[in-house]
Amino acid sequence: MFHVLDWAYNARWLLTAIDHLDKFTDRELDDIVWGVMLHAPHHLRAAHVIAMREDVMDVWDDAKKLRRSKRQTRARATSTGRKR
Repeated sequence: MFHVLDWAYNARWLLTAIDHLDKFTDRELDDIVWGVMLHAPHHLRAAHVIAMREDVMDVWDDAKKLRRSKRQTRARATSTGRKR
């Protein structure tokens, strides 16, 4: 439960800011958003690992691997004179 609740403070500020954008300066909004972005992901990952007993899939890493694979396939096709 710790990993879900520890960043609740940040989430409350974010929801308050969303509901009352006119009450906050740009700097305050920036601090609130960054507070959530820097604090919550680590706790969400840890909660996932505990609950699912497996690590979180890195969707960005998987996307990079897919793009790299497609580039390599195109490069091989080009070097052998084949068209896609």
